[in-house]
Amino acid sequence: MRVLILTQYFPPDIGGSCRRAYNAAKGLTRLGHEVEVVTAVPHYPLGEVPVSYRRKLVTVENEGGIRVIRVCMPPIPHRGFHRRLLMYLSFCVTSLFGLPLVRKPDVIWVASPSVFSSFPAAVYRVLKRAPLVRNVDDLWPETALQLGVLSSRFRKVGEYLARLSYIMGNALTPISKAYTRTLVEKYSIRPEDIKVVEVGVDTGLFRPAGRVESSPFSVVYSGLLGVAYDFDCLLEAASALREEEVDFLIRGVGEMEGSIRRRISEGSLHNVTVSTQFLQIEGLVSLLNSAGSLILPMSKNESQDAGIPTKLLEYMSCGRPILCVSSGASAEIVRNAACGVVVPPGDSSALADAIRTLRASEEREQMGINARAYAEANFSLWSIAKKLEEAFHHAGAS
Repeated sequence: MRVLILTQYFPPDIGGSCRRAYNAAKGLTRLGHEVEVVTAVPHYPLGEVPVSYRRKLVTVENEGGIRVIRVCMPPIPHRGFHRRLLMYLSFCVTSLFGLPLVRKPDVIWVASPSVFSSFPAAVYRVLKRAPLVRNVDDLWPETALQLGVLSSRFRKVGEYLARLSYIMGNALTPISKAYTRTLVEKYSIRPEDIKVVEVGVDTGLFRPAGRVESSPFSVVYSGLLGVAYDFDCLLEAASALREEEVDFLIRGVGEMEGSIRRRISEGSLHNVTVSTQFLQIEGLVSLLNSAGSLILPMSKNESQDAGIPTKLLEYMSCGRPILCVSSGASAEIVRNAACGVVVPPGDSSALADAIRTLRASEEREQMGINARAYAEANFSLWSIAKKLEEAFHHAGAS
């Protein structure tokens, strides 16, 4: 099967969205399918386009057997509603530059989390005469409204655009079964056209490594420093543990960096370190394996918490115990896998207690073993690719 993936974000960009698309592409390639990707030049999240891509409309590359067609984008950081909107609309236009270079696909999978990417995907669908499958990374505009990223004045416009993006496809592949109710009840999508395909993780790259228990006990967050995560809760817990043998590391880049640093300075949180260092996969895996525990601080946003962050599965695949601040899909996974401690969103006191409990627990090693086993059994590239393959056949791909 020849699969065309349309996504605004693709490595070396960072974040869950680009890694989801890349994992899907790798998994499908390993199943023997021919995969092409139309994506933007590297630009996320800071808007820094490498020199080698500048002043080029289109660049064609090969990434491990995946043909990647990169289209130009303006060098604008993803900060604030208007800038984000400009970037989404820019990709709607520039993604069409790849049309003449794309071979006729058997199916098109639009993987970008933005609803706007569905519209150029519909153009590809018509001109390439191939069925279209729309991935649902998160519920938009629901998540954006709850996070305050989108004004309530634009609710109806956002819901209209979302509805259009959903009905354009022959099938939907939400990353969480928790999304299904909204898709069916609010947007009238037929249940049989919804095929849940969770986020995948490359268990060959993200793997346990030999480690020696360090002191003090380390709690590590690694990922995007964005509004979807409750760093206030994390920092309040760190404040409560200032005089105890616990250190915190927050690593990543994003629009919340400034406010995180201010909170650390104002609270004199000597036990919290912020790092914006870019790490290759090997370095990231080494960092995750060095942690006493890995933390996922989901916000109180109900729509956001219904999703499954890629970082959770990477944490689990590295075989480390998880501190999961969530009441949604992530919490369900951690409980089912018996691989960590779950704390209600926003409850910093409960989080501090959970860190104390986990630090003293003799079951941390078993939690890590459980985490790895669950990731291998449920979220490997092979299992995710097989689910995508079934969704593509349902949509009409030959």
